[in-house]
Amino acid sequence: MADTPAGAGPGRERGLDESEAMAVDTEDSGGGTAPDMSGAGRRLDVRVLPNIEMDTWWFCPQGDALHQALQDDAVIPAGGPRPILCDFGEGGVTRPLLAWPSLPDDDRGYDGAPAERVLLTVSRTTAVTFRPGRQLDIFPTSRQPLPPPVPGGTLESPAETPDWLVRALRQHRRSRADSPIHPARHRWQSTVRSCSVTADGHELSFTVSSYPDEVLAGFDVEETPERVAVRAWLAFGPNGPTTFGRGASRTLPDGRKVTRMARKGAERTWGTVVLLQRPLGTRPVVDVAAPDERGSLVARQAWHSERLG
Repeated sequence: MADTPAGAGPGRERGLDESEAMAVDTEDSGGGTAPDMSGAGRRLDVRVLPNIEMDTWWFCPQGDALHQALQDDAVIPAGGPRPILCDFGEGGVTRPLLAWPSLPDDDRGYDGAPAERVLLTVSRTTAVTFRPGRQLDIFPTSRQPLPPPVPGGTLESPAETPDWLVRALRQHRRSRADSPIHPARHRWQSTVRSCSVTADGHELSFTVSSYPDEVLAGFDVEETPERVAVRAWLAFGPNGPTTFGRGASRTLPDGRKVTRMARKGAERTWGTVVLLQRPLGTRPVVDVAAPDERGSLVARQAWHSERLG
């Protein structure tokens, strides 16, 4: 989940007459029944994510640099394998990139305890610069500004990449893309912003944009032999609607005065991951949501009504 500068959609000011929401049912239109996913929908562009391709070498540490880097709390990924930051530049050019040290036949990770040699795993594009006897420098911390790297050890020879590490990196990438779902009684449909699929076709990742006071409240999926249909839902977070303000007022021909509601705020991005029963193949991914900007106004009125008793 990340906040980004305001842009088109939720990140800009949007107005809606309060009276427009009055005729809309304030109950959640998606609760209690199986979702109807039969609509034609909007076909999504699906980006293929590259495979996690890693190479591993035997690495002979020297000094305390590796141990010190592994104690650096600035580089700890939440729930993922612990990396270090190495300098893979050449010719006097600094090129800091991540590397994952480990021990053979040990899926608990490496804590920096003294060892004659360890496994060092990097992306395949980084490993093309490896050669036996190459000295690697290690950054003691990844905190900015980066300190100068110090000699960390020597590359020895290629080795087999631990299966557990690749699985853990894949799981970590999946968990970072998967936001929590917050069930809510008053929610509304929202469009999917982007869609990607893993190279093996088994895993779809989606992003949904919202205002900062909104959360992801549901994600419907229907997988058939013909297509994969999806629908996203948003709702207000625990603090309720906070991005609404009163805009300009106007008088209708019959004399009624109507005030326009305006919303402002930075855009927030939510993600969710779907594991398919079979590879996606040539099947289209279709967003069948029917967004209605009155939905957030209705939910706002319901939120205030419930708290006023």
